[in-house]
Amino acid sequence: GEGEGEGEGEGEGEGEGEGEGEGEGEGEGQAPRILTLNANVREITEGERVTLSAVVTDPDGIDDLIGGVLESPGGASYGAFATSGQEGAYEIELTWNEIHQVEPIGFGQGEEPSRALTAIFFDQAGHRTREELRLTLQCDGLGACDGECTDLDGDSENCGRCEQACSRVERLAPCEEGVCGNPCRDDDRILCGDEGAPQCTDIDDNDHHCGACDNPCAGNVGQRPFCRAHECLVDNFDFVELERTQAYPIELPDGGVHHWYLIRLDEVAHVSIVLAGEFDGRNDAAAMNWRLSQVTRDGPWEEVASSTGNFVNERGLSLRRELQPGTYYYEYWNCCREMSAVASVTIEGRGDPDPIPDVSAGGAFEGGFEQGGSDSYLLSLDGRRNVRIATSDGQGGCPGDTLLTLYTSADGERGRQVAFNDDANGLCSEIREPIAAGDYEIVVAGFGDGAIAAYTLTVEFE
Repeated sequence: GEGEGEGEGEGEGEGEGEGEGEGEGEGEGQAPRILTLNANVREITEGERVTLSAVVTDPDGIDDLIGGVLESPGGASYGAFATSGQEGAYEIELTWNEIHQVEPIGFGQGEEPSRALTAIFFDQAGHRTREELRLTLQCDGLGACDGECTDLDGDSENCGRCEQACSRVERLAPCEEGVCGNPCRDDDRILCGDEGAPQCTDIDDNDHHCGACDNPCAGNVGQRPFCRAHECLVDNFDFVELERTQAYPIELPDGGVHHWYLIRLDEVAHVSIVLAGEFDGRNDAAAMNWRLSQVTRDGPWEEVASSTGNFVNERGLSLRRELQPGTYYYEYWNCCREMSAVASVTIEGRGDPDPIPDVSAGGAFEGGFEQGGSDSYLLSLDGRRNVRIATSDGQGGCPGDTLLTLYTSADGERGRQVAFNDDANGLCSEIREPIAAGDYEIVVAGFGDGAIAAYTLTVEFE
């Protein structure tokens, strides 16, 4: 036949529709015609495939027909139709993944979008005709992300919609109904901290995570930052700056009064702090508490050491520690009852400290200290031993009213109290009992912070 293709146009057929597509092209002759365009299935899911079949004719004779391709509406090609045994019959097979590669598959939970597939056939003169078929994509009630069927109600990497990942801490709890979960099951408790080992944290009153993870509270000098009801606040307080080795009196007119001491260190320092006090005419530090905290410029205080909850008769050194350069607050208060007292805090030993004498081999050791002072000794036992520790003047008498305390020790730090004695033989002190293997600190002090000019410490194993 003779003639010209007219203009441009598109024909549409729904599924098994047999409508004619409109031709386009130039030159003599007429465009091919698509008689039918069908799919063996009307919907497809991940892992499946679909076969599209077309029957095409050409008014100028079947030999004028060259073939056809399948494209997306945007012009991307799915491939060429292959001829079958029947004249004018063509087929193309597509997998779910091949459809995704041409145009990415992604849709919401329960959605079933359709994908337009356009068949285009050509003749030798360049005429073409086209027809569209729509294929439904579905994932059995789920959604699809990057070509994979995905449960958007329960996938923490795609929670609620594709590529909406729960945070590193939320990911430890299930995505529920498209919402990132809270593994702590509490509106005020969420996972905060290191990714490898986060902890359920009450963000209502946590100084490091106030109202949200990694939201620390900070304050200036003379301000203690704290978190309350999701909000960072500060307490203003007066303090005494400790600049040298010196005793500082502390008045405790009633229970719960806190005293603050500021320590600034420009270099590594070995710091010792001594606590002692007079309560109702007797030396009894059972109600004394202390806390040493390091101040950070942009964050909350970090507790270095404390005696909170350790209500024992503290004598002599309550803290001996190497501190790094920085700013510290030493806080001191009486815990649980009103009282009238005078106590002291002493900072000493900046620089290399004197080594603690090691008495692990046993024997007699000479010592002495001024008022408010004390001596410490290291005792290491490689097995359970019956130990006797005693003070004397070295001549069968007492050097004064002494106190003996035995503490556990780890890495040079004082631990819990193991034993204590005030008066065993007159004013002398003695500890005699079986002691388990380990490291210990022996502290010799004077009753009422009294000075002991000279004494002998005897350590024996029975």
